[in-house]
Amino acid sequence: MNLFSLEGKVALITGGTAGIGLAVAKGFVKAGCATVIGGRTENKAKADSIGATYMPLDVTNEALFSSVISDTKELHGGLDILVLNAGIAGDYFLKDLTNEQYQHEFDINVKGVLNGIRYGARSIRKGGNIIVTSSVSSFLNMEGSSIYSSSKAAVTSLVRSASIELAPQNIRVNSISPGPIKTDMALPDSFAEKLTARKSLGEPEDLIGAYLLLASEAGKNINGADIIVDGGMSAGYPLQVTEWVFGSD
Repeated sequence: MNLFSLEGKVALITGGTAGIGLAVAKGFVKAGCATVIGGRTENKAKADSIGATYMPLDVTNEALFSSVISDTKELHGGLDILVLNAGIAGDYFLKDLTNEQYQHEFDINVKGVLNGIRYGARSIRKGGNIIVTSSVSSFLNMEGSSIYSSSKAAVTSLVRSASIELAPQNIRVNSISPGPIKTDMALPDSFAEKLTARKSLGEPEDLIGAYLLLASEAGKNINGADIIVDGGMSAGYPLQVTEWVFGSD
């Protein structure tokens, strides 16, 4: 028995047209999962090339989100796995922050996840699960990251609450917190290398295993958890970073 198999399962992945979402979609398809990727950027050709289906999706649009979930169920006969991966990262200092910048980031990062959990809870089959992409920024802060970090902290807390509320429906809810990853939202290589114990940015494909664990039978007893995949960044700083920050004798 392959505990990591997703044969017979149906997944919807938001923010699935690039980066982490696209990598996870590829992994799910290879594991036998019927996969739908939703995103604001049209990418039907890319979806077709990996054996998935593309559907236009703006996670802040409640009616559209509900419709995409319904369309996924109609296309594949149900929904087992909902990956809430859509998100943005702005670089804003608090003294310069506008209401529009704050609202835009929270609408996508927090409201988008809330919409997914709300509508997913009404549609996911028993034994299914919701996986939310959070970030190590939810507990590791930097200058200019206050809005992004606080939005991800809100998401991580929301996951724990949802895991309690949906447990009676036999629906698990977990999050994954990546460190620096080579996507459009990533830190510059030179900075990330100083913070990551293995001295490199992670690739989106490095996260596939964590998502497969949570989505599959192998993770059936994992609920309300946040899995950190950051190359050791949050474990502490290697010597060269300590010297870079504090200087050396």
